[in-house]
Amino acid sequence: MKERTDKLDAASIVSYACFYREEFELNTVKSMSHLEFGRLLDLRDQIVSNNTGLKGTLEEMKILLSIKPLILLTSA
Repeated sequence: MKERTDKLDAASIVSYACFYREEFELNTVKSMSHLEFGRLLDLRDQIVSNNTGLKGTLEEMKILLSIKPLILLTSA
């Protein structure tokens, strides 16, 4: 088994990065307003999803409440 060290690992990573450098995309730090905008979009998606689910539930409840009961209870 070949013994590894941090220096060998670092050299392997650098070699790999140099070989595939054209495939890498540089990432930049996003501004706070950009991050906040992303969070707001995520929150909007969540609200739209919840709203759709609640509308479906409301329609189901309307249908259930409009059905007349098959058994009528009478006082004896």
